[in-house]
Amino acid sequence: MFVTPVKEQEAHGLVSENYQKIKQALNSATLPVFFTYLGSFPEYLEYLTGQLVDNLEDSRFKTISDDLSREFTERIRRELEKSDYLKQWIENYKKNPEFYHFQKDLDSIILINIKLACIFISLREAVKGWAVAAKKLPHATGRTESPKADIQRDEFLYEYLIKEIAKTENLNESSPDVRNQAIIKAPSSAIEKNLLSEYLRLCDSDLKAYMKKDYFWILRVQLEEKILSLLATFPHLIFSPYNVIIQYTQKYDNFYELLYLLYEKFPTLSMHRLIFSVYMHI
Repeated sequence: MFVTPVKEQEAHGLVSENYQKIKQALNSATLPVFFTYLGSFPEYLEYLTGQLVDNLEDSRFKTISDDLSREFTERIRRELEKSDYLKQWIENYKKNPEFYHFQKDLDSIILINIKLACIFISLREAVKGWAVAAKKLPHATGRTESPKADIQRDEFLYEYLIKEIAKTENLNESSPDVRNQAIIKAPSSAIEKNLLSEYLRLCDSDLKAYMKKDYFWILRVQLEEKILSLLATFPHLIFSPYNVIIQYTQKYDNFYELLYLLYEKFPTLSMHRLIFSVYMHI
């Protein structure tokens, strides 16, 4: 059985409390989807939250994140140039109010994504022992198949844009009187959904083309190596080795899926999410 995420609006008790702590420490209006998967393991989420919040609220970690944001943004922009078609599209729509405000939001989104990449690469390093131990998991659990990552890639990479689009979908589904009043107050809202959806599609098309090139993967690995080189400078240790995770999660039948997410999926998705958010910024 794969891990079922606990959505923020469905969480209660300690899970909800820890969600709020993480959101506040990240300075994020919404909870990044990664943590909803940890919500299925309340004891481990409780154990981990304190370590993450200690770092996220520390001025030294904020300085590291700010420095990485500037460095990574400069390098990604330099090495992953926007296509001519996308450049022209931006020129046509960059003065649209909704597009402008979304671009302003990307400043904070990029910084949040830097922090997420730091967190999940740090956790990957902490659970590396699982790469060896995982070979014993099917036998120990009575399973014959390997863990599977049954997760939606788009949800992780584009959730901040999907939420922006959802705002307009909710508007479009409201009554005619409500829609008319909203359009009077914000004339561009009627085309917001089309603009952001189209921009997402164009940026995604560009990035998928880049992902076929060796230099994209070299760039991603080098960005990861930069984060790795800074792990020892984090003001608070993120301590989550295999044996500790097992201590908090082994009572759940699908604990091995969590290990797979922490070791394999979340670090990769957090890096792709970071690169994509920088690429969307103009």
